[in-house]
Amino acid sequence: FLTKKECNAIIENYIDREELKDPKGKGKVLVNGPLCDAINRVSKKNKTQDQQQEYPTSVKRKDLIEKFFNKMEKGHALVEMPGSRIVKIGRGEPPSV
Repeated sequence: FLTKKECNAIIENYIDREELKDPKGKGKVLVNGPLCDAINRVSKKNKTQDQQQEYPTSVKRKDLIEKFFNKMEKGHALVEMPGSRIVKIGRGEPPSV
């Protein structure tokens, strides 16, 4: 499981490594194939037979990060204090205490 900060760092590093900063728009990022798949891919469950979509070639960095986070599965951790020892890590919404 990754924190939001760790996910953001991964996205920023990928943008820098692949040189995806859009020279035409400040704060925009060019969308290459793997990045397009990561943010626009439709799950097999929600896909229709003849579904064709037009994908943007550049997006705002803020929108890219939000789309990426929305694709991620939610997770939670039960932490014992003091010491911040992780007792349990789980998927989905955290249980009510």
